[in-house]
Amino acid sequence: MTKEKIVKPKNKTYVTCTDTSQKIKGLIVQKDENILILSLPSGYQMHMTRKPKRKLYIHHIGMLEFVSDGWEVS
Repeated sequence: MTKEKIVKPKNKTYVTCTDTSQKIKGLIVQKDENILILSLPSGYQMHMTRKPKRKLYIHHIGMLEFVSDGWEVS
């Protein structure tokens, strides 16, 4: 009897609120060079954008700013 290792797909990423430094893990719906669309556990679909030659995707809601590097985690 052999044990097979179950590999979880890397389809989530962390989002950080710059005001409170709280992190949340969101499910990646779509990702390309300039746009990152995440589905958060609350049901909100966050559309993050990245300007050319920048490292972080950014999303603003009112006075709050959310950032993500877009790296996939399981």
